[in-house]
Amino acid sequence: MDDVSELKKLLKENIEISKKIYKNTEKIKRHFFWVKIWKSAKFTIITGLIIAGIIYSKPYIRQVFELYKNAYQIFLSPGLEKPQNEQ
Repeated sequence: MDDVSELKKLLKENIEISKKIYKNTEKIKRHFFWVKIWKSAKFTIITGLIIAGIIYSKPYIRQVFELYKNAYQIFLSPGLEKPQNEQ
């Protein structure tokens, strides 16, 4: 008879511990859910800012390439070629 009461006591303790573990597991699940949401939001914001930056900086990038193109053409103009040895 003593064994039965001890088993009941152990069973109650086990149930209480299981409930605490379940509560902690639910908190962890909720935490991971919000971490996923935050990471997705961060990714979306950063990607959006990069795309907007590329779109709005196109005219400036074109100007830089035009300057580079003009400078490249100046350096390759026929008047600036290396003189050849006259023989």
